[in-house]
Amino acid sequence: MSIVRAISSEFRLEKLIDTLMAIALEHAGADHGFLICLQGVELRIEAEAFFSHNNLQIRPRQDGVTATDIPVSILHRAIKTQQSVVVNDCATPNPFSDDEYLYSKSVRSIICVPLMKNAEVNRVLYLENSTEKNAFTPTRIALLEFLATQAAVSLEKADRCTKASRSDDDPRLILNTIPIVAFVCAADGTLEFYNQCWLDYTGFTLEQSLGDGWMAALHPDDLGELLAKRRARLANGKAAEHEARIRRFDGQYRWFVIRVAPLRNQSGDVEKWYGACTDIEGQKVEEQNLKRSERYLLEAQQLSHCGSWSWNVRTRTGFWSQELFHILGYDPETISPTLELFLARVHPEDRPRMEAVVKVEMSGSDADLPSDYRIVLPDGTIKHLHAIAHPVRNDLGEVVEVVGSSMDVTERYRNEQLVRESEQMLRRTIATIPGLWSATNGGEIDFMNDRYLSYYAGDEVEGFADQGWLSHIHPDEVGEVTRQWTESVATGRPFASEFRRKQPDGSYWWFKNLGWPLRNSFGQIVRWYGLLLDTNERRNREQEMQRLQGSLARAMRLATAGELAASIAHEVSQPVAAVLSNAEASMHWLSESTLNLPNARRDVQRIVRDASDAAEVISRVRELFKRSVPKNSALNLNEIIAEVLRLMHNELLRRSLSVETELEEHLPHAWGDRVQIQQVILNLLLNGMEAMNGLTGGLRRLVISSKREGATELLVQIRDYGVGLKDGDSVFESFFTTKENGIGMGLSICRSIIHAHQGRIWTAPCEGPGASFRFTLPMEKLELPS
Repeated sequence: MSIVRAISSEFRLEKLIDTLMAIALEHAGADHGFLICLQGVELRIEAEAFFSHNNLQIRPRQDGVTATDIPVSILHRAIKTQQSVVVNDCATPNPFSDDEYLYSKSVRSIICVPLMKNAEVNRVLYLENSTEKNAFTPTRIALLEFLATQAAVSLEKADRCTKASRSDDDPRLILNTIPIVAFVCAADGTLEFYNQCWLDYTGFTLEQSLGDGWMAALHPDDLGELLAKRRARLANGKAAEHEARIRRFDGQYRWFVIRVAPLRNQSGDVEKWYGACTDIEGQKVEEQNLKRSERYLLEAQQLSHCGSWSWNVRTRTGFWSQELFHILGYDPETISPTLELFLARVHPEDRPRMEAVVKVEMSGSDADLPSDYRIVLPDGTIKHLHAIAHPVRNDLGEVVEVVGSSMDVTERYRNEQLVRESEQMLRRTIATIPGLWSATNGGEIDFMNDRYLSYYAGDEVEGFADQGWLSHIHPDEVGEVTRQWTESVATGRPFASEFRRKQPDGSYWWFKNLGWPLRNSFGQIVRWYGLLLDTNERRNREQEMQRLQGSLARAMRLATAGELAASIAHEVSQPVAAVLSNAEASMHWLSESTLNLPNARRDVQRIVRDASDAAEVISRVRELFKRSVPKNSALNLNEIIAEVLRLMHNELLRRSLSVETELEEHLPHAWGDRVQIQQVILNLLLNGMEAMNGLTGGLRRLVISSKREGATELLVQIRDYGVGLKDGDSVFESFFTTKENGIGMGLSICRSIIHAHQGRIWTAPCEGPGASFRFTLPMEKLELPS
């Protein structure tokens, strides 16, 4: 934009030509050039530019073009085609090789650019480089063609101004011919004249614009500053330049640069002020876009903690962005960037390596060089930086500059450290979780942690993945475990199985394997995760506890037998007495004097019947109190209740207690161990009987009932009318007793038995005196494990 401003702001022809030639040579890589003007069919050289002792020389010329000055064939081609003509290497064959100039002069690269006026070539800019081939790169060609377009317009204006300055016409007529806004003010600043361009742009008349009327076209926000600068200009009498927005006839404001210069008399006093307004709206938009881009870049660098930089290889100075100053802890207002200042911030341990990297960068390495290093700020803060550098070369291939960026990655470095520590912690955690495993969604085991593998001998681990783990399960259980795992994989239900697994020493230990599916957001199973838990010790303890509980239960049954000894003896003595009586009768009927075989047969049959009754009583007692392994089967609860009541019949009579039964007919079978359920009912009945010791009257009775409880359970209730319970929750605790000579284990054992049968036992509140004990058992279809 500075090039455009330099060209468009100059109205003097000679000065404009000098500016044009200087810009062309300095920016296009040329060392010699001409500006050639077309006057009809005549070609004249207006100016020549060249370097002398590294200084640019520009001199005006007004002579015709000759073949010794420039290659005429190239010049005519540019004029004829109205397009730029470029010869990249004159030393190699090209369309203009026969031109006298090319083989008589030492020149390497040539460009000839036409300047157009009204669709015709008005002037031609000719440039050459005597040493470098391909000097005029596409970028430089584009610059020259853009420059030619701007210069053609400015040269046309300058031509008109030159002609006008040489005429004797009214200066106002001249001002009206120029295509930019122009005005004339008196020495005191009063506006005297605006040209036609102003009137066309604003839609004002000249009368509306004179005096202070022009101010109505200025943007209100810009008017105050412009008037202040106007007062300062009138006071010091110097040329000035302002920027302001001027309203167009359609109400739109556009930016203009307003340049004002004094016209002085011979005494040096200001007689007039001449000014021009140049439309810079496009330039302003580009400046705003540039500032916006710079602001976005600054904000992006601040957000990403990334600063940009460049180094000049020759001067060892460069550029740092605002963010890089901030990262390095330097004040951009007090210092200029240097390599020494940068290296001073580098951590002492990293400095030798970074000095080597800088040396490689400055030597012209083609590679983009990334590097990670630390810096130390004056307060001792250490930052981690990641930098990348890229070399910039000139047309000769020499590294002239190194550009790059440096990003503050301290936070990322710390986060990576935390992630690494978390990963280590996670690995340690995974390694210590007992028996952790994972499987694919198809059920193939593909991971086992160290604790899992420790359950196996070293030579067994290799074939363990996929379904190999099943081969170590006890033969009696592998089929069921396989079925459960296959079903879980197919249905997605959690997996749970307890089994014995072979150990390295050949023994079998109990393990519990649990597995849960991991699902994605669509509910699909993506993996299985699980735990293999060593339950062998717990199993051994449970078995020992069951053995001890069995022994204790048997001891309680024996104790109960002691309490029921009289009742049992009475139960046995009745059929035994009947056997004796019938035996005596049989002997009588078999004697010679009273021989009666039918009567003898009848009494023998009675003996058999009574002996069977005695044997049944003894069998029931023996079954109840013998040591045996629990055996589950279908149970008729009403039948078991009747058996226990028959066993306790004499004891109930002895204690003057009555029993009422409320047994549901056609009650489904329960599932459990017959002897253990008999013991629970017997124990609860004995507790009810003892609770009524000392009571008299009609309340000395027990009520026992049975019925369905929901769809899957059967309920038994034993109600007494004794002293009741103070704390119904504590009675099932071990060693809790309300009896004088009790040990507090009866109800505790009852609870263990019922819970082992997957049932419930509890006390319920009663209307009136006494206590109510209730327990449930599952129906036959809910088979219990043995």
